[in-house]
Amino acid sequence: MPDSVPRIAAGETRATIDPVGGRVATFAVGPRPILFAPADPPPERRDWVDPPGTWIHAGNPVLFPQAGTLVDHRFVDAGTTLKSHGLVYQRPWTVEFQEPSRLLLSIASDAQTRRAYPFDWRLEEEVTVRPGVLHCTLRISNTGDRALPAAPGWHPYFNLPLEEKSRLRLDSVPGYRAPGGPEGALDDVLPLSRQPLHVTWPSGELCLSTSEQFGCLVVYTAPGQPLVCIEPWVVPPNSLNDPAARLSVRPGSTLTLWMEIAVL
Repeated sequence: MPDSVPRIAAGETRATIDPVGGRVATFAVGPRPILFAPADPPPERRDWVDPPGTWIHAGNPVLFPQAGTLVDHRFVDAGTTLKSHGLVYQRPWTVEFQEPSRLLLSIASDAQTRRAYPFDWRLEEEVTVRPGVLHCTLRISNTGDRALPAAPGWHPYFNLPLEEKSRLRLDSVPGYRAPGGPEGALDDVLPLSRQPLHVTWPSGELCLSTSEQFGCLVVYTAPGQPLVCIEPWVVPPNSLNDPAARLSVRPGSTLTLWMEIAVL
């Protein structure tokens, strides 16, 4: 991550935002880094992202138009190939304005995105910090002349010491299971209970809240990695192919979603 990325702060609460992908790259409260953000995160070459390139396991990426993976990477409505986690992760966003504790970025459809997702849209992500709090707002605007299907989400990576992985607790999430020790791995799709979600581990505690559209939670960790992803998704994987499950934004309309992380 370059040294020139935008930074915002409120007292001892700080965040940086990478305009490549619109990803919240770091979030810290005092000396505590809340999001997993090593100095040199190991990038992984992935063919399942669009465009093919590196997926960095760090920070808090935006997933649009869909979170997760479609069956056979196929977007049924259009008969196109739409790779995992959507189209905006590696594309450049524009910084629209920056204040001491608030930043607004945007990205819009273009000829490349229309090949996989043939719709006209504009996204704005507003990132705000307050003492102990990171708040992300996503505005999805339909700039075309037909309904815009969407199944978005966020993908926050949280720091979790290896020796504490088996003691991670998520309150009121049916089917939740803790990682099985330092080498434990999870990739579980669960229902998101109503807000806020209380998360604890021996050295930390936070609450995760979202707007009402979110009904799915993905919990992911990898063997030997000091992190856990607690990802709010609107709907489960492949739901962009389900008209009854996905969101629909009317032409000329804007849909607003949000996520908030409060450190306790």
